[in-house]
Amino acid sequence: MNCHENAVTKRQGKGFAIAKALSRLVAIGLCAMLGVTGAARAQEVLILTGTDPSYLPVIVAVEKGLFKKQGVNVTQRIFPSGADAMLAFKTLRASFVASAVLPSVILWNDGDAVGVGRLFAAPDYQAAVVSSSIKSPADLQGKKIATRLGSSAEFFLYSYLKKHSIDAKQLKILDLSPNETLSAFVSGQIDGFFLWVPYPALAQKAMSDKARILATSRGYFTENIYLTANKAFAESNPETVSKVIRALQESIQYTKSNPEDAAAIVARKLRTEPSVVMNTIQINPFVVGYDEDSARLVDEISQFLHARGKLKTMPRPEKEMFDRRYLRSVDPALAGGS
Repeated sequence: MNCHENAVTKRQGKGFAIAKALSRLVAIGLCAMLGVTGAARAQEVLILTGTDPSYLPVIVAVEKGLFKKQGVNVTQRIFPSGADAMLAFKTLRASFVASAVLPSVILWNDGDAVGVGRLFAAPDYQAAVVSSSIKSPADLQGKKIATRLGSSAEFFLYSYLKKHSIDAKQLKILDLSPNETLSAFVSGQIDGFFLWVPYPALAQKAMSDKARILATSRGYFTENIYLTANKAFAESNPETVSKVIRALQESIQYTKSNPEDAAAIVARKLRTEPSVVMNTIQINPFVVGYDEDSARLVDEISQFLHARGKLKTMPRPEKEMFDRRYLRSVDPALAGGS
């Protein structure tokens, strides 16, 4: 090989090395781009909830990474009640809110939100707690009774009064948050309240024999917690809705297999005692689905809200408020018969 050929070979070798280095840089860049794209696929979702153990499926799914396992990054924001979460739903432009049936129906009837799953059902989850001097329904007349207006506890209160032929105007009904209610009852500012777990037990613990359970919600209605989605979001991201439902299913299954750990997780999040959460777990109320009993309750709540002037429009048909397609996409058996 002469000198000229040797120089050409060296230049070619040097050029090959540069090309190889450039190809490596391109490959690294592509990997970085693909990594960013992959991360972007994990959709960011905001779920609003209330602050009692009935919201366990959401809390456990967040804390155990079950949403991330489905490829969804969920942020949970907790409010004093599901009714308060409902009021914040549109303002915060959240993707989902979990709340009891009454605030859920208010949202669904507006047409901008849709029910996509039931997470909880329990017939004894609420109670009427009163001072020990109140022995019968008739004794409520003239008394100060608190509840959270706009929550399912309001429906329980009015259903109880109707069943016992008591005019609500004969009571002084106060709209208080759960914590305000407990404080007011313990200090003697009110004579009783209608609320959900754990407030009845907390009141009895604080008041001992000065407080009593007048009634539970059994026979008046079954407490249901629903997952509601922003309708436009759900229609644009049906697979994300399905993934959220699957994660909640897994959360409930995890709780059944690991009740003590689930109770500890929720207790830390809600700043309460694990025993309080365990009391709810033991009644086995957590279930993903929707059935004809659910549909009848939705219709009943709609009529109640309309009669009370709480709906902006005439009640929508139940089938327009709850969309069973998302449950069917996960498992047709979850969506009931129709």
